[in-house]
Amino acid sequence: MSFPSFIDRISDLAAAGILASFGGAAQALYQSYKGSKPFSLISFIVCVLLSFFVGQVVGSLIPETLSQYHDGILLMSGFSVFPLLDLFNAYISKLIVHLLGGVTMGVSIDEPAKAKAVEDKKENNNG
Repeated sequence: MSFPSFIDRISDLAAAGILASFGGAAQALYQSYKGSKPFSLISFIVCVLLSFFVGQVVGSLIPETLSQYHDGILLMSGFSVFPLLDLFNAYISKLIVHLLGGVTMGVSIDEPAKAKAVEDKKENNNG
């Protein structure tokens, strides 16, 4: 990869993240305006940074056939940052394991859920 193409790739990534960050900023301000959460500078910054990350992920998944909607999709992904992170958390790790052919090096991605189910079952039997 030559240096000019590297710079072009970085600028494309930054553009996706910045667009999503605007959506995240709008989300934080909307929540404050609506009165569901008081405004906090730290929450605002966290929302913008998480939106930047989500914009990177979503931007890399948008096919060329949807390029005319690219900016809108990125803005809305930033605005919907927390539901998208919940979705990523719930499904993406399982998808990656599936794409790797089930190779997890002996580690189950469902271990915390299984441990909680066993703990709940013990509490129900003791209670």
